Amino acid sequence: MKDNTYCLAQRVKAAVMLQPSLIEGILNNKSTNFKIVESSFRRLLPYRTSVEIEFIGDQDLLKHKISKIFDIPTNISYDCGGPELRYSIRNCEDLINLYNILSILKRNAKVDTDGSIHIHVDIRKWLSDSNPKIKRLKYIGLLNITTFGYSNIVYACINEILNKSADIANLHIDQDTFNYSEGYDPVHNSSDIGNIRAISLFRNEKLYLEHLLREIMDKYNYNFKKIRKEKGIAYTYSKKTWINVRLAFGSIEIRTFPCSFDYETIIGFMISSNKLVKRILQIFEYLGNEAIKDNVLVLK
Repeated sequence: MKDNTYCLAQRVKAAVMLQPSLIEGILNNKSTNFKIVESSFRRLLPYRTSVEIEFIGDQDLLKHKISKIFDIPTNISYDCGGPELRYSIRNCEDLINLYNILSILKRNAKVDTDGSIHIHVDIRKWLSDSNPKIKRLKYIGLLNITTFGYSNIVYACINEILNKSADIANLHIDQDTFNYSEGYDPVHNSSDIGNIRAISLFRNEKLYLEHLLREIMDKYNYNFKKIRKEKGIAYTYSKKTWINVRLAFGSIEIRTFPCSFDYETIIGFMISSNKLVKRILQIFEYLGNEAIKDNVLVLK
């Protein structure tokens, strides 16, 4: 029985990673244990995950071709200077649809080599904790990472997260010329900084934490922007960063990935993003605990 469970789990994993249409055959088998299929899928993608793919091509044509074949909601819009396809993965069926949508993209559009892929990982369940003390702890940790904290442990956590986001995207920076306090390389990227090396909470979304913001600003009379830059921590209200906490969408967005229409590449980005977001949430909670333990809001 144990061998059969392991074998099924490995078949589901291989299908998710390589050819999701094979999952249909697995599910149609009367002897299949559906709980094992679901748990195997959830081990790879524990959070609902959305992908945004920038491309070069006629967005209306693509909308028509996709809707003609699939009776599914596919959001294609004009964003950041070019068209972008957005699709959300909730279950195995969505993965099959993504695979087929990418096939249509390959035939009817071009990869935007100057564009990128953005992965949104859903954190609404994490945000909606019913215990107000735990919810406050989480938000304090979040604000220490994105906005206010500048202690050595905050600095180490920020670098751990950003380094991991670069590693999973195979993104390399020039250590000799890179300006960490600004978040970009002024030598090679001075005219168009693109996404900067930072973890941001977009200015408009700080309204969700207005009560904590007021409390911190009233208690600490610091220029956090100046202090964090002196520490080598890029400070930004922009959403064009490597990692962006999007409270309005209930997600963490990772924006370091190069454009591609390749299914295996994109599912790899999604799985790695889920692992990274799990670690980010652990760090938020850890820093929130540290702040409350020290009877402070800002770790300095």
